[in-house]
Amino acid sequence: MKRQQVKVSDEENEGQTAMPTVDASDYHAVIFAGMEQVISTINEFREAHTNNLWYIADALMQWRPFKVERKVLAYVASQTGYTAAYLRNLWRTAQAFSPLFREPDEYLTFLHYQIAAATDEPDAWITKARIGSWSPDELRQAIRDAAPGAGRS
Repeated sequence: MKRQQVKVSDEENEGQTAMPTVDASDYHAVIFAGMEQVISTINEFREAHTNNLWYIADALMQWRPFKVERKVLAYVASQTGYTAAYLRNLWRTAQAFSPLFREPDEYLTFLHYQIAAATDEPDAWITKARIGSWSPDELRQAIRDAAPGAGRS
């Protein structure tokens, strides 16, 4: 697919480059246009030295909220400097926690949310970590201790 850039002509956005219009019936063109936007967004955050990983995770969610194909994610990774596994982990974390549930807290970091997202009950684990003021290591240990068969010889 040949990439084209379209200049925006309304007064508010004069001279800016917009995403090309794509026929929604062309699945691959739609995927490509969305993927290019995600790559651009991730690179903008990276260049701005934005350390808030929720921005990158949310960019991935806006592009593909339900499924991320391995080959496509590998391409996005190659264009952004992150690994595909790292991006998949960010995406999984954003998928597990809606923006409404991400309460600011002096104890909880993005890592807490990543750890909890890997469980069957991410909301419950984040709540426990918040109430207990757990570190990420304490959250991991609590999850391991709660696993079936934990502590049995």
